[in-house]
Amino acid sequence: MNGKIVEGFASLFRGRSDAWGKVEGGCVRETLTPEHYRRHLEGKTSLGIYPLLPSSDVNFLAIDVDLANFQVALNIRNKFKEDKLNSYIEGPTKRGRYHLL
Repeated sequence: MNGKIVEGFASLFRGRSDAWGKVEGGCVRETLTPEHYRRHLEGKTSLGIYPLLPSSDVNFLAIDVDLANFQVALNIRNKFKEDKLNSYIEGPTKRGRYHLL
């Protein structure tokens, strides 16, 4: 995996550096490294980023639309657009659901 891609992805989805989450649940309390991002991008592991930074700011927001309904995701995106917030719809997932980033 290209190091610049990993670096760009890690920069875009920057959060806490002292812990990350697993898809099965639970918090792994260890330093988050570029290797974690690389393995996630290669599809070898899940990676849950805790977006709240020590400053109480966030660098990104992700919303799970737990419905297999594109229109719901589009409605949320359109509301963000009205408020001049950039967002992107990802999906459908394997379960037919969507994420907004």
